[in-house]
Amino acid sequence: MNHASTTAAIGVGACLLVGLTLLLVPSLSARTLPLGVAVPRERADAPVVRHAVRRYRVVVVALTALAAVVAGLVPSPAGLLPSTYGLLVLGFAAFVVCRRPIQTTKTAEGWFRGVPVRLTAPLGDVPRPPVPVHWYVLALALVLATAAFGWTRYDALPDPYPTHWGDGGLPDAYAARSFWTAFGPLLVALGLTAFLLVLARLVRLAPLRPRAGDADPLARPLATERAGQSLLGVSALLGAGLVCAIVVDGWLHPDRLRWTASTLGVFGAGLVVAVVVTVVRSRVGGPAPAPGAPDAPDDDRHWRGGLLYVNREDPALLVPKRVGVGWTLNVGHPAGRVLTAVLLLLVLAGLGLGVAGTVLGS
Repeated sequence: MNHASTTAAIGVGACLLVGLTLLLVPSLSARTLPLGVAVPRERADAPVVRHAVRRYRVVVVALTALAAVVAGLVPSPAGLLPSTYGLLVLGFAAFVVCRRPIQTTKTAEGWFRGVPVRLTAPLGDVPRPPVPVHWYVLALALVLATAAFGWTRYDALPDPYPTHWGDGGLPDAYAARSFWTAFGPLLVALGLTAFLLVLARLVRLAPLRPRAGDADPLARPLATERAGQSLLGVSALLGAGLVCAIVVDGWLHPDRLRWTASTLGVFGAGLVVAVVVTVVRSRVGGPAPAPGAPDAPDDDRHWRGGLLYVNREDPALLVPKRVGVGWTLNVGHPAGRVLTAVLLLLVLAGLGLGVAGTVLGS
């Protein structure tokens, strides 16, 4: 397979992975939160709900096909960046637009009028699932083993050493061989592992919040936390493995990366499998709520677009997501605003580096 074909395959695969993730979004929500809109249980299968979800999925399939065509026709980073980032942005836009008919119909027909609702206070002193430290230990061991291997290869590395590989895995930027150029990416892997471990510890400080109508108020939040903690740990190991594989590929094949494309595919597939397993593990069975049992309150006003939680009166920094598995920041919390700004800057910095690499490599 030539350089152009390899790059095109990477681009198409990345678009398909993003599209599959977007398609899974409706399945990651509770029945009473279609596309992030709170509805009473008896309205969860209303025609407007089914139509909105179906419309969202059709739009995502169309956007994914378009992005894959762009990535395939422009087999270079110049085609990969706009196709994947564009698909992600347009997918979120489709989510926001497609949920509006549910909101409009709910308001016009007064779906919560006369429906008993119950506020659920955070559960008190409850034993929490432990952080699965073994995933982080494995990630650390992998990074250290890679560093030890790199130490034995250091004298054989070329000087100047490639610091960036562009189209077809060919190097397009160099710097003097040093500890930072050869081992710097491993420090990124260590930082990612440490960040996810700190996040896992913070999750245990977030309040457990049951849903109104749950027969067992502990079962669902504890199952969600166990599954979410496992997802964080697996993500740490997958991220460390991705970085280590790319670094070793550069050490062994500095003239042209050989297996980085395959590694990216394995990483993406592993992440999708981890998310699916997490969703399955977080689902809790049990008896259905009795007729007339209270519903969760209609608190859409705190969820911007169904994705962003903004509530200045809520003291919690982390709250369970409406869409997806895990937790999200309360942007109404002072620390939440700071962390959101930091994460946004990191995303913009990553996008900027990608664009800079594309320009320099062209």
